[in-house]
Amino acid sequence: ENYGLIHGDFSLANLRIEGDVLSCFDFEDCCYHWYLFDLTMPMRSLSRLEPPLRRAYLDALLEGYGRSKPLPAAVYGQLNWYYRLSQLMLYYYALRNTVLLQYNAELATELILTRYIVLEPIKW
Repeated sequence: ENYGLIHGDFSLANLRIEGDVLSCFDFEDCCYHWYLFDLTMPMRSLSRLEPPLRRAYLDALLEGYGRSKPLPAAVYGQLNWYYRLSQLMLYYYALRNTVLLQYNAELATELILTRYIVLEPIKW
């Protein structure tokens, strides 16, 4: 009921909006996972907003997602854990690919932010 096939990289870079139609593409990262895990990619962008805006956008994201894939209410209480798990996975990926960090200062800075998010959860 809350686990199945997800996009895996659900972000603005993989969306197309035409009028009131939203289309997803680029399914190379699709996998079986918890459905809420799919929301962690757009949440990464939201984490940089001020708390009142962050909460408003997150509520809109959850409402829109819920229209397409209704989930049990109890699952939403675990959203921050899913978010932290996704950040931990990104952190691990970056550490495994340390060669990338040597040539990309922006990525190295992003890694520091990701580490902070894993250790200290964001207040949504």
